[in-house]
Amino acid sequence: SSVQSTFTNVASGYAYNTTNGKKASTTGNVYGIYDMKGGAWECVAAYVDNSNSNLSNYAQKLTEAKSNANWTVDVYTKANGDTFSANYSANNDKYGDAVWETSENYNGRTSWFNGISFFVGDSWPTFRRGGSYYNEDNGLFQFENFGGEKNDSGSFRPVLVIE
Repeated sequence: SSVQSTFTNVASGYAYNTTNGKKASTTGNVYGIYDMKGGAWECVAAYVDNSNSNLSNYAQKLTEAKSNANWTVDVYTKANGDTFSANYSANNDKYGDAVWETSENYNGRTSWFNGISFFVGDSWPTFRRGGSYYNEDNGLFQFENFGGEKNDSGSFRPVLVIE
């Protein structure tokens, strides 16, 4: 079955308080969050636990945080062979981070609105989300694997979790 989104069409180039401008908001009105799509890749607290050297080189604090009860880190299981496809299938019961909820496959443009889906594995054990300023067709829920290294088109968004 095809993955469907409930978001309205994004309308750029319109003032925020116009009918078309409100469509660019997450709520469809002037009180929503704007610019959720593109602009910068956003690193998230998620990785596949495959002991790749990129985890210790670039994501050491992230891997240390998984044992801290005050931090939330999504740790994916490494499948046999640590391939992108196998890791995607091995973690098909992991919900809540919008990977399984919004994508149809581990590789390609299979996320909502034709967004990129590249699952983690091998020497690309960490996730980044959203998209970069140089991608014109970014998707809000797209995800991509990467090594975790510093990147000039990366960013982050603060997230509040209420328990």
